[in-house]
Amino acid sequence: MRTVLIATAMAVALTGCSQPEAPADLEQVEENLDDAGLANAGPTAVDGGPIAGAFNTVDSDGTEAIWTLNADGTFTLAANGLDPVTGTYTNTDSDNGAEFCAEPDDADAGKLCWDLTRPGDDGSWTATADDGSVLTVTRVENSAN
Repeated sequence: MRTVLIATAMAVALTGCSQPEAPADLEQVEENLDDAGLANAGPTAVDGGPIAGAFNTVDSDGTEAIWTLNADGTFTLAANGLDPVTGTYTNTDSDNGAEFCAEPDDADAGKLCWDLTRPGDDGSWTATADDGSVLTVTRVENSAN
């Protein structure tokens, strides 16, 4: 059950949003970021908010888990009745789609990845694992740092 929960919950998803076409020179890029107040902004999640934050996941059985993603690429996964799971994550966003991968510190658990959709009108998105299991993901209010 713990492995299933970990696999299901890890889809938090949190990949960078697509970016507008970048200016050709680095100085112009830096100026644009500074003007937008984003000079020190970190990676973003698919909802456009910072990747660092807390995210609620719900699987098809209604099992909930909370993922806390840190800006340094580490995570903590908490779910009722289970010890917290920690590890590292990566997120990518490209023309081929968005993907979130998590690798628990427990070497027996193995790396898991999910394909992510863009958020719907309600702000939630879905994460689909290789085995076809689907999670619904939402950002926990006030968790964007």
